[in-house]
Amino acid sequence: MAKIEDEELLVHIQTWYDLHLQLSTIKEREMEWRNFVIARVFADADKTSEAKELPGEWKLQFKRSIKTTVDKAALPAVLTAIRKLKVDPDAFIDWDPKLKLSVLKEQPEKVQALMAEIMTRTPQQGQLSLVAPS
Repeated sequence: MAKIEDEELLVHIQTWYDLHLQLSTIKEREMEWRNFVIARVFADADKTSEAKELPGEWKLQFKRSIKTTVDKAALPAVLTAIRKLKVDPDAFIDWDPKLKLSVLKEQPEKVQALMAEIMTRTPQQGQLSLVAPS
């Protein structure tokens, strides 16, 4: 492992870490206050978007998404019942393939090469963390 000894860069790393700690604290506090306001103002909200009037013609808007999942174990029986009703479930169910890289890496090279033709790999935003000396 390469060691970083550039003093200016070490100052930048320390500045990043200090900001990271401050941001974590601020995020926690913001979430606590947001949850408090939601519980007090929108406790009975049954919609994904609602607004309340504030003084000076301001509005407090509340939005939330609802994550809907499907019980995969129960799905085959439900699909059979839906098809018996002469309805195509593909119209309202997306079949998203999920790549299992660890399993793909165990496949023959020809399979991996075919899959490589249809795969796109995009690096995501990197994460940093400081590891304290042990």
